Amino acid sequence: MLIFWAVLGGFLLDALFGDPAWLPHPVVLMGQCISALEKHLPKTPRGELVGGVAVAAVLPLGTLAVTGLACWAAARLHPALGLALQMLWCGQALAAKGLAQESRNVYKELARGD
Repeated sequence: MLIFWAVLGGFLLDALFGDPAWLPHPVVLMGQCISALEKHLPKTPRGELVGGVAVAAVLPLGTLAVTGLACWAAARLHPALGLALQMLWCGQALAAKGLAQESRNVYKELARGD
């Protein structure tokens, strides 16, 4: 039932505020992690394959570990704080308001026919 409230709260937060410009989006942070990991990969075809598999495993597992630990720690401090953090991250993951705005921007550019 907690997941329901986290997703509902995240959807409402996203609908009201969208993605705040001052808060880095998780996808940006993931991109920075990928860039940092890629610097240490061998530049051979086999090295790139093995490195790609490693990055594909490390990124989601690392994200799960960091977010899970943060939500657990926040909930230990206070259950409402844990729920608030889950709502914030659900809102960022949904990003419906930002996606709708960017889709309109793309449509406007396409409609111009340049």
